[in-house]
Amino acid sequence: MKGSIKVQVSNSHISFTLELERNITIICGDSATGKTTLIGMLRDYEENGRSSLYFSLEQYFTDLLIQLTHDTVLHYSKNRLHPSYLQSANVAKVLRAMQE
Repeated sequence: MKGSIKVQVSNSHISFTLELERNITIICGDSATGKTTLIGMLRDYEENGRSSLYFSLEQYFTDLLIQLTHDTVLHYSKNRLHPSYLQSANVAKVLRAMQE
């Protein structure tokens, strides 16, 4: 994994925000601090593709695109779309990346 990725999961009672910088992450902490809850929430998202953080796939993919392009000349913003995103070759690249 290159760089880092921000992961946020939440439910009606608790919210977790993590920044992962490695392929393998070890979660440790004192008893009753939410480790099992966090793992359950991540597992639920992985198995069912749902999270209370995102109410739609559009919100999820928008956040993902913002994270992946934040340090590039093609930084994505919903307020101002960079003209390069509208070129057909780049549209095809984005669609291919979404399939991965």
